[in-house]
Amino acid sequence: MLNKNDRLLLEELQDGFPLNSRPYARIAGGIGISEKALIRKLKKLKKNKVIRYVGAIFDNRALGVKSTLVAMAVPKNSLPRVVDLVNAFPQVSHNYLRDDEFNLWFTLSAADKDNLRKLLARIKKETGIKKCLGLDTVRVFKINARFDLRTGNRPEKKVSAACEKRRGRASAAEIKYISRLNKPLEITERPFASLAGKLGLSEEHVFKLLAGYKKKGWLRRIGVILDHLSAGLRSNALVVWKVPEARIGDAAKDFSAFPDISHCYQRRVFPDWPYNIYTMLHAADKRSAVELIKRISASTGLKQYRVLFTLKELKKEKTDLEKIFNLC
Repeated sequence: MLNKNDRLLLEELQDGFPLNSRPYARIAGGIGISEKALIRKLKKLKKNKVIRYVGAIFDNRALGVKSTLVAMAVPKNSLPRVVDLVNAFPQVSHNYLRDDEFNLWFTLSAADKDNLRKLLARIKKETGIKKCLGLDTVRVFKINARFDLRTGNRPEKKVSAACEKRRGRASAAEIKYISRLNKPLEITERPFASLAGKLGLSEEHVFKLLAGYKKKGWLRRIGVILDHLSAGLRSNALVVWKVPEARIGDAAKDFSAFPDISHCYQRRVFPDWPYNIYTMLHAADKRSAVELIKRISASTGLKQYRVLFTLKELKKEKTDLEKIFNLC
């Protein structure tokens, strides 16, 4: 169970921490505890799986990675076999079981659209699942995987329409470095020194690389990623909406203003799947999630939607960028 101080600390660390030789000392000084006490606290939160990851968080789309969300309608007796087949692909980073006819939802990535298309065709063939949708992204309106751990809502610190910006695809050499920087930082007094040693670089060189990637729009932030279940947000749902074409921009803006919504996308539609806006929301429990969805529907005036609660997390890991590009 998180106490008030834990929640305040994790709120702060989700927004990132400084490129500094001793970042935990600087953070500790700002909240009135010692560096050692902060490190002990963070190690405990990591051990208890409240913190999933500490380190650099890159924008894969900005780096040139192509991805799609795949929805499969898998018969119950085929689920174990299909899940094992899908999860075996290194290009699959996230996979969830949801309570819908389309019950298996996973993210598939590749270096380019042609390889992505071939990869999806291969998965369809190997699994033998006929009802399968490749829900390509049309537009990203919000990616903000920071969770509100305080009581009540707070204003959004960042509504990320900026993730649509592009500043050129990373080179092979840059991908090599980024892939190695895209690894967990140790929770030690000098985490960047430890990372630099593994790369054979100086600490200052690592700071320079990260600052440069941030300027190019490739690096979102350096901070913590929480496990929402362990942090007390035990219910999450993918809510898909059928929004009139003329209202998509305004509706997405309204959805994105809700701090409980972490992701908002426009995606491809199909004749038997007319939903074009996808929102991911998190709540303390299912009842709270249902109430929130009703409130969002009433606020936006949008009544055509479908709620898919997550039943089980089947795979969740960071995309191995170097492997993605080498597999093309």
